Formats: sequence, C-alpha cells, structure tokens
Amino acid sequence: MTEQYARVDVQWSLVVQDIIDKGFTVYRISKLLGVAECTVRNWREGGEPKFGLGAALLKLHGDKVRNGSTLTVEAGEKTG
Repeated sequence: MTEQYARVDVQWSLVVQDIIDKGFTVYRISKLLGVAECTVRNWREGGEPKFGLGAALLKLHGDKVRNGSTLTVEAGEKTG
C-alpha cells in the first residue's frame, strides 16, 4: 500500500511577515535558520522554501508567534 500525503498550501510571505511583526528581523530569521538574508526576503516576497527549511520556518512561527513569545534585539544586532 502506498502512503498518500495531503498537500498543504502555505502562504510563506504571511508566515515570514508574522514572525517579523513579532519583533524578529530578516537578519535574525536568517541566522536562526542558517540561510542568507536574501533567502528570507525571497520567502517574504512569495518564494517557497525547500521542505526542511519550510518545516523549520513553521516551527519558528509556531514557537514565537502562535505561543506569544517575543524577541528582543541583542546589542550590536542588525535591525534591517
């Protein structure tokens, strides 16, 4: 028997924007996920991450946005 998986369409731009609205910067998201800032900006503009990065982005969203956590900017951290 072959397993079947449901396809879930995620609006990645909204996921990234939710995280940014919670106080994260593109720089911070990129460092947490181990990708370039331009990659995060691409997702914010409608690009789609590969499976593993998408899962990590959704986990970050769940941990920090849905659960009400906030992030403070560390001294010397870029804010753009």
